[in-house]
Amino acid sequence: MALDDVGPSKSRDKSPARAICDVAIEPHVRDLVKKRGIIKARLTKFATHIQSCSDDLNSLTEPCRINLKLRMQGAESLYTEFNILQTEIEASVFESNLDEQLTQREQFEDSYFTAQALAESILSQFNTTDNKSLAVPQASTMKAIKLPVLSLPSFDGTYENWLAFRDIYLSLVHNSKDLCDIQRFHYLKSSLTGSALLVIEALELTASNYAVAWELLLNRYNNNRLLIHNHVKALFSLQSVPKESHILIRKLVDTTLKNLRALKVLGEPISSWDTLIIYILVSKLDKTTEREWEQHKSSLTSSDTQMKIKLDDLLQFLRNRADMLETLQASHSQSTSTRDKPEVNKQHVTPNSTHNYNNNKVHCNAHLTYEEFSTALSQIEAVLNSRPLYAMSSDPHDFLPLSPAHFLVGRTLTSPASEDLQHAPAHRLNRYQMVEKIRQHFWARWSKEYVSELQTRSKWRTHCEDLKPNTLVLIKDDNLPPLKWQLGRIVKTIPGKDGVSRVADIRTASGIIRRAYTKICPLVSQPDEEKGGEAQESS
Repeated sequence: MALDDVGPSKSRDKSPARAICDVAIEPHVRDLVKKRGIIKARLTKFATHIQSCSDDLNSLTEPCRINLKLRMQGAESLYTEFNILQTEIEASVFESNLDEQLTQREQFEDSYFTAQALAESILSQFNTTDNKSLAVPQASTMKAIKLPVLSLPSFDGTYENWLAFRDIYLSLVHNSKDLCDIQRFHYLKSSLTGSALLVIEALELTASNYAVAWELLLNRYNNNRLLIHNHVKALFSLQSVPKESHILIRKLVDTTLKNLRALKVLGEPISSWDTLIIYILVSKLDKTTEREWEQHKSSLTSSDTQMKIKLDDLLQFLRNRADMLETLQASHSQSTSTRDKPEVNKQHVTPNSTHNYNNNKVHCNAHLTYEEFSTALSQIEAVLNSRPLYAMSSDPHDFLPLSPAHFLVGRTLTSPASEDLQHAPAHRLNRYQMVEKIRQHFWARWSKEYVSELQTRSKWRTHCEDLKPNTLVLIKDDNLPPLKWQLGRIVKTIPGKDGVSRVADIRTASGIIRRAYTKICPLVSQPDEEKGGEAQESS
């Protein structure tokens, strides 16, 4: 099959280059057509060589076979480059010329696959019978094993990940002889994200620009001074371990080793840094682990006081510590899941028996650290000090009572809003939510008992004085969050048929509501000592 070239000859009026020029296309497309002609010429030479080898198959030697195999690999890159150029040409020409371009693609593919098939046939005929017999079991073995696909790593521009990305990319893509530059450029762009992609984003996707793109990345990130600076900074910025946790301890060890290995590759003398690294790691540990390390260090130096502690000693101690904590956590989880349930007499079981058992007490069966237990006690103290004592003024629009918090901080205590966790399963809560659940349970229990104490009355043997207007009262509400007390002022009382008032209208911050006396608790308007003094003065 004849493959056309692009040239100024007038006798080749039917060439695709002439057809494209007739429609006055842009110079860019004309350059693409010229490059396509060069690729076609190279394919023609490849097909001619294959045909010559086929005509003289008996004189084909081992060097000729190797030469033929290398030419086949080079022809694969011709096919890739042709596809890219032909796609750009088809996207640029008018629709009237699209059929001609599709015909050019079809003709090229026919020539390419015909030449490749002939080359494969020559190589198969050249192989000896022994080689075939050896290749059959090997092929069957390879088909039985399906290896996972190797995926390229992603690089986002952080210096800590550059060395790993560079080494993997060099071994899989950059140094691969089976890939051409345009394919390497595709792989490089697909592996970059973030600031790393911005470095080469302005370059066009061509084979000649691959070397430029790789050089730009090396100039930006393959800087030993910056790499050393970032890895040393990462060592000094290690995340602290606030509590005993096998996950955090292992993360601390892994991050340290990762940065030390990178610094070793960069030529830093990390073997003499043991004392410094030990100090950094110990300063990041929680108090309990740090105390255990000091005891372990004393046992190491008990026989020889001049012995120097090495970094490997600390790393081995942390690994053993993490294994011990993980074992304890696993055993504790099993014991918690198999904990005996409360026994209930089946003869007296009611629909709410289990519910009543679980809600008659404040739940605090969690294992808390010192900090968590201290936080829970402080929150309970805040609940106790938020209780209203008596009215601070006689203003009918003033609903602010005096509380113990006013003597401590000079104002009413407040709390941020949080979701209701009283009935949430404990195994789904994190540590903060577990402490919050304890606070909510205490508030729900104690606020009811405190209001009940305010409502205690002796036997009504004498007539009690009715509530007066503007009296500050506490309104019972079981759905209020912690530290929230609903208060209001009496507007009027509503007597019954017997002349005794049992209902009152109350003005609150959100409007006037009506409540029974059983749902409100009056607060005194002034301290008892002042009332006693006034009584003595009047007498």
